[in-house]
Amino acid sequence: MGKEEILYEDLMKYWIEKNQIFVVTSDAILFATYSKKVIEGLALQLDKNVIPNSLTGIPLNYIHSIQYIDQKKQLEFTLNKGSIEYVNFNNRVLAIEIFESLKSKLSSFRITKPKSSLLWKGYISLIGLMLLIILARIYLGDAIMNGQVYNSRPYVYLTFRTIFEVFNQQTIMIGASSIIIWRTFMLIKGLRDFKNNIRISRS
Repeated sequence: MGKEEILYEDLMKYWIEKNQIFVVTSDAILFATYSKKVIEGLALQLDKNVIPNSLTGIPLNYIHSIQYIDQKKQLEFTLNKGSIEYVNFNNRVLAIEIFESLKSKLSSFRITKPKSSLLWKGYISLIGLMLLIILARIYLGDAIMNGQVYNSRPYVYLTFRTIFEVFNQQTIMIGASSIIIWRTFMLIKGLRDFKNNIRISRS
C-alpha cells in the first residue's frame, strides 16, 4: 500500500495509493483520481486539516449498506433511495482497510449476508437462453426452417431461423453445451470467491 497519513484519527483519515486518494471523515467518504502532482497538493491541504473542495464522495447518513466485493477490489454503496455507487481500488488491502474504517464510523450498522443475486441472475438468464436454443433446435428446428412456425412475434422466428441457417444442429448443441459448462464453472468460482465478501447494513 502507498503512503498513509493519519490526522485526528477519530475525525479524519486519508490514504494515497498511486493516483488515488481516499478520505474518511466523521460524516463522509471522499475520493478522487488525479495526477501525482495534484494528489500531493491535496495531501498538503489534508495535513493542515483542510478538506479540499475538489474531493467528492458520499455522506455517511446517505448510506444504507456497504459491501466489500473481494474479486473486484471494490466497495459497493447502496444509498437510502436505492441507488448504488461503486468505488474501485488498486489493491485489496486498501479496500479492506477503508471498509473497516467506515465500519467503525457506522457503529449502528450490522454485518449482514452479502448479496449474491447478481451472480445467479446472470447465470439463470444465460443458461435459460442456451436451453431455449437447444430445445427449439431439437423440437422446432425443421418447422422453423420450413416456415411452418410463424407466431405473433416474427422477430423471434427470424432470430431462430437465422441461427439455424448459420449453424447446424451439431454445432449448436456443442456450442450451447460448452457455454453452459463454462458458465456453471464461473458461477461455482464466483460463489467460492463470494465467501470473502463482507456486507454491513443499517439496522
